[in-house]
Amino acid sequence: MIIAIRLTGKKELSQLNTSDVVLILLISNAVQNAMVGPDTSLLGGLIAASVLFLLNFLLKTFLFKNAKWRGILNQKPEILIHHGKARF
Repeated sequence: MIIAIRLTGKKELSQLNTSDVVLILLISNAVQNAMVGPDTSLLGGLIAASVLFLLNFLLKTFLFKNAKWRGILNQKPEILIHHGKARF
C-alpha cells in the first residue's frame, strides 16, 4: 500500500483527498475478501488491488483532462489555521 501510494505521487498521509481514502478502503475490503473469501490466493488479492489502482489512475487521468468534471468531483481546499488562528 505504501509503495502504491508513493507511486501515485503522494508523499504524506495529509496529501490524501477523499477519493484516495475511499480507494484505500476499497482496496482493504478487496484484499480482505481475497484472504478470507472463497479465493484465498495471493494472486486474487493482487489482481483486485491492481484493478482498483488502475481504475483510480484512469479516473484521475480523465479528471486531469476534463476541467468541467474536475470542478464537479474535486473538493476545494479548506484553510484550517490562518495566521495562527483556527478557522472553522
